[in-house]
Formats: sequence, C-alpha cells, structure tokens
Amino acid sequence: MPRTLLIFVFILPLAVLMGFMLADPLMSSNMAFIGGVMLLLLLPIALAAHHTALIWVSGAYMSAFFLPGRPQMWMIMACFSFVISLVSRPLAKHKMKPLWPRSLAGSLIFLLIVVVVTGQLTGGVGLQILGSQNFGGRKYVWVLAAIAGFFALSSQTVPRANANREVTAFCLSSVTAAVSNLVYMLGPSFYFLYLLFPVELAVNQASADLGPVIGSLKRISGFGPAAIGMGMFCLTRWGIRGLLDFGKPYRMLFFLIVVFGGLLSGFRSTLTIIALVFAIQFFAEGLHRTRYATVFLITGISVFVFLSLFATSLPLAAQRAVSFLPVKVDPTAEVDAKGSIEWRMEMWRTIARDIPRYFWLGKGYVVDPGDLALADESVRRGYIESYEMFIKAGDYHSGPLSVIIPFGIWGVLGFIWFIYASIQVLWGNMRYGDSQLTKINTFLFSFFIGRFLFFLFFFGGMELELWLFCSIVGLSLSLNGGAKKAPEMPRLQFDSRLVRSREANLAHI
Repeated sequence: MPRTLLIFVFILPLAVLMGFMLADPLMSSNMAFIGGVMLLLLLPIALAAHHTALIWVSGAYMSAFFLPGRPQMWMIMACFSFVISLVSRPLAKHKMKPLWPRSLAGSLIFLLIVVVVTGQLTGGVGLQILGSQNFGGRKYVWVLAAIAGFFALSSQTVPRANANREVTAFCLSSVTAAVSNLVYMLGPSFYFLYLLFPVELAVNQASADLGPVIGSLKRISGFGPAAIGMGMFCLTRWGIRGLLDFGKPYRMLFFLIVVFGGLLSGFRSTLTIIALVFAIQFFAEGLHRTRYATVFLITGISVFVFLSLFATSLPLAAQRAVSFLPVKVDPTAEVDAKGSIEWRMEMWRTIARDIPRYFWLGKGYVVDPGDLALADESVRRGYIESYEMFIKAGDYHSGPLSVIIPFGIWGVLGFIWFIYASIQVLWGNMRYGDSQLTKINTFLFSFFIGRFLFFLFFFGGMELELWLFCSIVGLSLSLNGGAKKAPEMPRLQFDSRLVRSREANLAHI
C-alpha cells in the first residue's frame, strides 16, 4: 500500500511533468529541471561512487548541457564530491586524517584568497547567469572548482587493488576529445552528441571542408588531447622499460601509432608534451645508466631519420605539428606554424609591458563586453593587431603571464608555492611509496614535471591548467594514502650503566 501511494502521489506527477519538459528539452529551465531529476535519481549511486567518478571524468571533454553555462563535467563532479566529502567527514565512525600535507593545502588556500580578493577588487566575478553584464566569471569558476576538486580527490584513499584501474581511467578520460571529430565524420545524424561533447574541437575540421582556400590545412583537433591521454596510458602501464623492450615490439609500435594520430591535430604541443614526459620518465626510472640508454638513442635517431626522409609525405596537419624540428616540410605548413609563433611572440612582448601595472594588484578575469566588441571591430577594420583581441579577452597563450597579469605578484607566489609543495609530494611518493605503486608514482611525477615545463616555457593558462596539476597530485595522495617521506633512522639509546661498568673494569685493571 505505501509503495502504491508513493507511485500515485510522487512518481506519476513527476513523470507527467518530465513529459512536458521533454517536449522542449533545449530550454534552459527545462534542461535544469531534467538534469536535477536525473541527478536525484542517480544520487544513491553518486554517494557511493563520487570519488571514483571524479577520477574517471577528471580529463574528460564533456559538458553538462543540462545546466546553465554548460560547465565541464569534471567541475560538476569536483563540486559534488567536495560537498559529499565535507558532509561525510563529521559523520564517519572513525576520524579520518587528511591525506594532504599542510604546506600543499596552505598553498591552495592562499591562492584561493588571492583569487577571491582580486576578483572583488577588480569588478566582481562577472557571472552572467547571476545577472552580471561583464564576461570572465567562467574562469573564476574553473579556479574554484579546481581547488575544490583537489580536496575532494585527496579526501579518501583508493584501494590498492583498484590503483591500476583508476590511473588508466585518469589517463584515458581525455580520449573523449576525439569524439567531437568522430561525430562530425559520422554526419548530421549524430550531431545530437554535441550536447555532451564540445563542438569547438570540430570547428577547424568543418572549416577545412568549406573550400580549397580555407581547407588547405585540415586539422583534426581532438586527436591531440586523445593522443596525449593514450600516450600517458602507455607510460603508466608499461613504463619506459616496457616500451623499449625488444621482446615485445608491439608496445612501441602502438605508442608510435598513437603519436602519429596525435600529429593529425596539427598541434605542436602534442609531440612536445609526449616527448617531455617520455624523457623525464626515462631519467626518473634511472634508465640513463643502463643499456636502455642505447635503445632510447637508437629509437630517437630512427624516428628523426624517418621524419627527415618522409615528412613531406605526411598530411599537412602532421607536417605542421613537426615543423619545429629541423626537417623539411611543406611551405604551407611551415608558413602557418611560423606565423603562429611570430603572432604569439608579438603578443607576449605587448603584454610584458603591462607587468609593472599589474604587479601588486592583478587585472582579474572580468572583461567589459563593450571593450571586447570595440576590439573586435577594430581588428576587422585593421586598426589593431588580431592578438590584441585575445589580450582584451584575457587569453595570453602563456602560463607565466596567465598568472601574473590576472593576480599580480601574490598570485605568482601562491602558484609557485603550490608547484613546489606538489613536487615535494610527488617526489616523496615516487621515492618512498609502496613498491607496488612504483611505476604509477614515477609516471605521475614525470607527467607533472613535463606538463609544468610545457606550461612554463611554451603554452598554458592557469585557469585551465590548475585542475590538471591539482588532479595529478590529488590522485597521487589518494593512491598512496598521503604524502610519503623517508623513513626515520632509529636513534641509538645512550645507556649510562654500560659506561659506568666499562669505567669500573678499566679502574680494576
């Protein structure tokens, strides 16, 4: 009887209301309602698996289309997991000790204070869904969600038996970036999937098909992040030692196929990031002192010789991706790549002049839409360079500039503190963690250092990369049950009785 009453009183009216909402599911209010109902139905599962779900979507290119602003899926799970962890901690039967060291938590709290204070002093956060007329609030949400995600990710320990599964999901989650391009290849019948996967990654591919002028260089953008994810999976599953094992050549063959697929994106960052992480992990595993150094050298020379001979036969996008190497490529790819570098360098020189202006109080993320529209019109009329439009929007294409311009010297100090504390954690876990996790800990350390070097010297944005750094170190803490340190040497106890006995014996003699 109670179950029947529940159906008539609650479930049937809800089903009727859902039917009306689904008649026009693209309205923002209907999306929010449908999403809320779905989350309510999935709440029991989410309560039990929120931590695992956060790891699995940490690098996924997926959007919560049912919420205003279409936030990325990792942001939803980070905030949800943070709230669940915060609420469940006081209710736990046994007191749970935090997994994060104080220095690391302190750096993120300091960075959070800098971001919030700077936002308040520079015109607010600028969230249009809250009625603001300005742009830029999304970047504040990214930063806050990344910090919340770190504390959620490192709130509980991953069972040792699930370590490989979780790291595999962490690496392969970025393979979802390729779905956007695959949907475009499949045709309009599958375009509904763009509600969940970002259409922006397929824009270049679609533009290239419009005509010979626009389409002279066709780039499949989503293959870049997907290749990085699959390459990182190879490094964490087999390690450098396993990849260079001549007894199992299929491993290196698969790895090289993955790298080649990533070159089709046209991003030089794909090859650069994979090469950086590969080289750092090679030294972190100590292989530079073994026979694998010769194997590594021979493999590198072979790849370089292949590119030198056949680079011009590769697709134009792949030629653009390797154009920074001393190999001959098609003039179209070379000009496009060089133009991108010169454009970026000129933008950096222009922005660098504003560093003294924003040294003490950063610019923040808020952008006046009027200024943005004026800059767009000025670019179209040729009054200003195109990169000035990006400067107005706060997109600096540089990791260091993305920290100091928005948040000044205080943001730089907080970010450096966080990076230093993270490296300490990753280094300690690699050196002193459980031997069963050695391969995983070595990969996480190498991945963090490689991505940070790329952020520092090549390309990056703090609002985007902060979650990557937080997720790497947060996963390391969760897998290892905290930050591992060198074991303390037992102290020798001083026994005064032995000394007195020895003195007595000497006196007797």
